Amino acid sequence: VTVSAYSPTEEECDSDPYITAYQKPVKEGTIAISRDLEKEFGWRLGDKIQIAGLGEFVVWDRMHPKWKKRVDIFFMILIRRYLSG
Repeated sequence: VTVSAYSPTEEECDSDPYITAYQKPVKEGTIAISRDLEKEFGWRLGDKIQIAGLGEFVVWDRMHPKWKKRVDIFFMILIRRYLSG
């Protein structure tokens, strides 16, 4: 599974980047998951997921169907460069 980060921008989300695919407002400490992981693990909105070395997150968003085996951590500010080294 690839872990990445996203922030509320139209480039990374859609025309309303402050609302998740589940029609919930975005917030820190949440993740978007790829749809294949939803099916594989049975994860649903509100489930808590432990990511080794990073902590516990809540499923609050889902990713575009093109993404596979992916978890995207939400940050209010863009910090992608820090996660990727």
